[in-house]
Amino acid sequence: TIFADTTGRAQWSQVHTPTLDWVVCVRISSEASPTLDWVVCVRISSEAYELKACPQYRWPKRWLGLAASGLLVFSAATPGAVAASRKAPLRVESVPSGALVSVRLSAQAEPGEVRQVSGTTPLEKVLDFGKAGRLWLEVEKRGYAPSSVEVTPDTKTITLPLERIGTKDGREAGKAAAPPLRKVLLVGPEVRVTLRRFAKEEVSADQGSRLGSTLADAVRACYSGRADVELLPVAQDGEEESTQKALWRDTRTSMELIDPVRLPYLSEAPRLETRSGRDAARKLGERFGADAILVVSGRQTVETGGMKVGKVALFAAGSAASYAAAYSAAMARGDSLFVYPVYLPAFSQGLLLQAALVRCGDGEVLWINRGVWSPVSPDDSAEAARVMKELFSSLQ
Repeated sequence: TIFADTTGRAQWSQVHTPTLDWVVCVRISSEASPTLDWVVCVRISSEAYELKACPQYRWPKRWLGLAASGLLVFSAATPGAVAASRKAPLRVESVPSGALVSVRLSAQAEPGEVRQVSGTTPLEKVLDFGKAGRLWLEVEKRGYAPSSVEVTPDTKTITLPLERIGTKDGREAGKAAAPPLRKVLLVGPEVRVTLRRFAKEEVSADQGSRLGSTLADAVRACYSGRADVELLPVAQDGEEESTQKALWRDTRTSMELIDPVRLPYLSEAPRLETRSGRDAARKLGERFGADAILVVSGRQTVETGGMKVGKVALFAAGSAASYAAAYSAAMARGDSLFVYPVYLPAFSQGLLLQAALVRCGDGEVLWINRGVWSPVSPDDSAEAARVMKELFSSLQ
């Protein structure tokens, strides 16, 4: 057996054989992608072929033809298939328990990187520590300061004490439970529908309006028996329009920036960014007698004619398409990690929806979720109901 690097240079001290019958194995790995670790084995044989001894030798081109006699490629899934396993069990506990555990490959989170969540404490998972042989854990719980720690395969068990923190108004964060919602004011759903053809793209206002109405009916059905849902009417004057714009601006920012999986565990509950946005939520709550405002928005791209090739959105491969539902499914299966992009993925065809629930009294963001599904027809009320049920699956 000869081990060669990816330049095609083989390393040996002395070779002399009248009959060439070797297996050459090349290992391909990448620091940038820990999951890339392949071994390619090629059997090379030739009658009465003599190779003189040399410290380095570039493979003759004639070997390439001989290599076709046998090729084996195995294990691209994990580094452990090639070298000694870098996986090890780790038990994580916190005081108090019920904290979310995120796993990072570096001490500081990289901008735009994917998020890896392992579950809530106490937990015991088998983690891959990679070539560096270490990971960083971030532990978060509402009302407590986040805690980070470096772990190695030798750590085995770790317990993290969490420090209680206060809010800006002097209260203990996360101490008071939110009161039940009796009435919810629904904003939207506002959906932009784009029809993509070979020659051009066209925004269909008619399909967008119809799909929004179908999704609004599905929202009411989801809340049936839990709270009254009233649709926010279109603004009738400049002051109402200004109020609604302030609410929409801040809520949209929250939906785009706040991680729906981590939201329940953030040390302090986020609020709408500006005072005008919080005032808008309070005014609308007082006017309509609502406890909270539910904002739903999104966009749908449909490829028509020759462009339609049956493509689906990134998250639509399984039954759970929203972030929160996919996380719950991964934890129920016992997965070591739930890996997801921090921001919404790009997609060529599908329905993207974002939703946020904001308390009217103080503008606190109570809940957020988002996801991507296959396109939904404005006339398919059953599919719209299924999508909204998944979107609201994590809303208690």
